[in-house]
Amino acid sequence: MPKLSRAKLEERRLHILRAAAACFDREGFHRTTIADVRSEAGVSTGAIYTYFPNKEAIIRAMLEDAQLARRTQLGHASQAAGDRHLERAVLMQWAQRVFTEEGAHIARVDVNLWAEALRDPAVAELAKRALANATRTVAGAVDREMRRTSQAPPGIDPRSVASVLVEILLGLEVQAAVGVTLDSTGILRVLAELFPTDPRRRGASRRAKRKSNRRPRPAA
Repeated sequence: MPKLSRAKLEERRLHILRAAAACFDREGFHRTTIADVRSEAGVSTGAIYTYFPNKEAIIRAMLEDAQLARRTQLGHASQAAGDRHLERAVLMQWAQRVFTEEGAHIARVDVNLWAEALRDPAVAELAKRALANATRTVAGAVDREMRRTSQAPPGIDPRSVASVLVEILLGLEVQAAVGVTLDSTGILRVLAELFPTDPRRRGASRRAKRKSNRRPRPAA
């Protein structure tokens, strides 16, 4: 049998992970078996065990891949020439994705993993580590933006801002996962105001608000 290339091996690994995510979405983590993943992926049981010895290893791979994707996106954005605020745009894209079909699927998988974390200490450790890594990654982007724009309010540190942003995204995910109808336009407008892709928008918005609240002077 010819040896598979590294690219082919990685393609098969990702295929198995996508199949597992579909099973977790449909059946939940606890009810999903390796046999379910094998059937969804259309591969042999041995092929799955070549990459993942158990379901916990599948979860770990999903979380690590998601972490790598976040770091890669923000890393490319931070190094992009000619657009100093691209990292902000990436953060907004993550929020926008929650309102898509792909985002709802990811949300259902995430919620199922969190539910399993309540019963399985090993999964709980993976989940806590993933959240800490996500917050650390976002905090790095926030810190760079604060330094570039010199807009850091006194007493507010990047990690606190990152924690709030991550918690907002998690809250949106929970609602998307259970099928709550969300006002995507309104929510994204609020997020854009809190964390605009162009800092000039915030200043313009505040100036417009002050102008609208200014009382007209009485006629002499």
